[in-house]
Amino acid sequence: MAFHILVNSMFGGGAEIQAALLAGVLKPQSFLLLEYGTLPARSGDQPYSALSGKSPLPGGAKTLLLPSYANRLAARVTRGDTVLSFMQRSNFVNVMAARKTGHRAVICEVTQPSREYSGARGLLMKPLIRKLYPQAALVISNSKGNALDLEENFGFAPGKIKVIYNSCDTQSARGLAARPLDAPYEAVFKRPVIITGGRFNAAKGHWHLLKIFAGVKAAVPGAALVLLGEGELRETLLGICAALGLKVFCAGGASAPAGDEDVFFPGFVDNPYKYLARAKLFAFPSLWEGLPNAVLEALACGLPVVAADCRSGPR
Repeated sequence: MAFHILVNSMFGGGAEIQAALLAGVLKPQSFLLLEYGTLPARSGDQPYSALSGKSPLPGGAKTLLLPSYANRLAARVTRGDTVLSFMQRSNFVNVMAARKTGHRAVICEVTQPSREYSGARGLLMKPLIRKLYPQAALVISNSKGNALDLEENFGFAPGKIKVIYNSCDTQSARGLAARPLDAPYEAVFKRPVIITGGRFNAAKGHWHLLKIFAGVKAAVPGAALVLLGEGELRETLLGICAALGLKVFCAGGASAPAGDEDVFFPGFVDNPYKYLARAKLFAFPSLWEGLPNAVLEALACGLPVVAADCRSGPR
């Protein structure tokens, strides 16, 4: 009767961070990934192993690998085991494998699938959610808004979904916040800094923040904007900065910021708290959310937060 945790990869998003936090407390027999990501999440000392190497398929095409992943998971668990999964692909694999093994599949929905999946991808993912999620032993949502989305758009009966909020280790956050900044950023944070964090994707709405910041900079010439994270829309965001006339530092280009840039893209950082604690304001422009870790982390550092009133996000 072993306990396992399953996520897509350790890219560094909110679901992966929550999985890693739980693993540190619950000590699962195994911490499993569908495949290795390109960046590590803040997983501490928790070891993990992958059901496969780096996926050879891009984006939505990875769904084609679900049966293979389910077979590989089934080979690692037995009847009586419990597998807790996060994110849609891992949830699908968990339920599909449970058909073979009889293990207890507990799945966690961390965003609003009705908004997350549109167009051709939605034609595939939404039916899979409707078919597979009800077969889980337990469905958990990290916010009431996400649970309501599953009820309104995917046929779940009211009260069938257990809502458990995301956690934040505030004691650890405050300790990490006290650590010194990397030298190149010391000068940056002597300026009034607005900061945000999260994966650069459509849900996060970072392009709105860039446009707003251009207006802030006109009123507060010394202001700076720091965007922590990585994602598929990074090049798009850099293009918007160029169109707005904002001078940019982007990790992976110049070795270190000069300090006089307007917008900073440090990339994925192991310790976001030391940046959060030294900013003046945390801005959160998401269009939809689950329960945003980034807001919890900012609040843990005592940072004022201004957030878009997206459904199931800041509220």
